[in-house]
Amino acid sequence: MKMSLLPIRAGAAATGGPPRKHRGAFARALWLTGYTLAIVLAVNWLLWRRYVHRLEGHRTRLKLDEWGAKTGFPSGLVRSIGIGPEDARGGLLAAAKTHPGRIRIGALGDSFTFGSEVVGGSDYPGILAAMFAHAGFSNVEVLNFGIGWTGLGQTYRVWESFANQLDLDFVLLGPETLFVDRDETFNHASTTHE
Repeated sequence: MKMSLLPIRAGAAATGGPPRKHRGAFARALWLTGYTLAIVLAVNWLLWRRYVHRLEGHRTRLKLDEWGAKTGFPSGLVRSIGIGPEDARGGLLAAAKTHPGRIRIGALGDSFTFGSEVVGGSDYPGILAAMFAHAGFSNVEVLNFGIGWTGLGQTYRVWESFANQLDLDFVLLGPETLFVDRDETFNHASTTHE
């Protein structure tokens, strides 16, 4: 007995695919899916733009020269690395170049060193200074050179151009300073600051 492979539907054999009425349903379903996806993406984009626009209104835009003057960092250094510390909590405005009879420790690093997400004094250089003071070592001074969003290359620039001139006795290199992505990107902070 010889079996023939006849199509189950006559329409499939004639057109080489599913019957016409099924093609129309498939096309409508595809069109509806694409239309729905386009609407969802458009609404998502509009909401994202609205969110970003609100953030831009709250962003503090300091000129880099003003930023340096406000925090004690030389403005040329702040311009060369493209960013500066968030505020003057590091004790750098009052730091004299010479410090006879005092031990000076400099903490260099990124936002972990600076303490971006904690109040002043709760950063690790501030805690270290408080520990020395509590132990009776009033001759120890801890300066915070931390700048958020920097890598090792920018931290080295801070050491070379500024911290080195303040006659440090000890240098602490903060945790997370060796952040390779930050050192592989040229001026990665330029998108958030003028």
